[in-house]
Amino acid sequence: RYNGACVAALFTICLYTAARKGEGFSTLTINMFEKNFLHPVFDAVHGVIFDKDGTLLDHHATWVEATKTFGVIAAGGNVCLAKRLLKEQKFDWDTEQFDGGDGIAGNTWEVTIECFRKSMLRSGEDTSHLADAHHYIMTSPDTVNPVPLPGVHALISTLISSGVKVGLATNDAEASARDHLQRLGLISAFGAVVGADSGFGGKPDPGMIIGCAQLMGLKAQDVIMVGDTDRDTLAGSAAGCRAVVGVLNGNAISTSMKASATLILPETRNLLVR
Repeated sequence: RYNGACVAALFTICLYTAARKGEGFSTLTINMFEKNFLHPVFDAVHGVIFDKDGTLLDHHATWVEATKTFGVIAAGGNVCLAKRLLKEQKFDWDTEQFDGGDGIAGNTWEVTIECFRKSMLRSGEDTSHLADAHHYIMTSPDTVNPVPLPGVHALISTLISSGVKVGLATNDAEASARDHLQRLGLISAFGAVVGADSGFGGKPDPGMIIGCAQLMGLKAQDVIMVGDTDRDTLAGSAAGCRAVVGVLNGNAISTSMKASATLILPETRNLLVR
């Protein structure tokens, strides 16, 4: 027979297990049992620059519907044409999968629009709706529903409490990135938010990383770059970051980042150790 103490102990074990599996229990619940510590890669580091989609946000959950809508608007309502255009940019409409970290998943929206334009001109399609698609993706506040990856809030909180500055460098638009962080309740934690339209260029060129670090009051050599594609790791490496971390909870595979990453982790939350 179970006495009261045994039942309480069993409940505690079950609660701990559920929390570790992420079944709706808060970070506070998890921290009743264990404390979060930063990965050793953060030793003597003053700042960290994150990519957004696939690194802090669940890329699939956040972008699938918006990508389809963008494609349909660009194609003037022609779903078949939208499917073809998106397929060429490595998004499969039927399986709802992004193929790797390049194509529409990693390009700036300006690059994607230009790729659409060239493809449509080759096949004699009307390109007049491309401006509407660009306006939609750049200015609609409800374009996407940002979904954070597991452990992101705990990681950002631990970084800030440890005195590490945090920045964001994304090939998305700056206004969109700020909106996503605002809706996640994270905007106040970020000392700099840089998008492809912020004047520093886009990844994989290093200008965005260097510019973001400067806005944080740091040099690129003082920061770690964390991203989920080789565009991120190549940009961080070219910028001379202290370390470059690739994570595999986005669209890329480890081999694509191997040459330019200092460290590759399964998930962003693995930057916390317990």
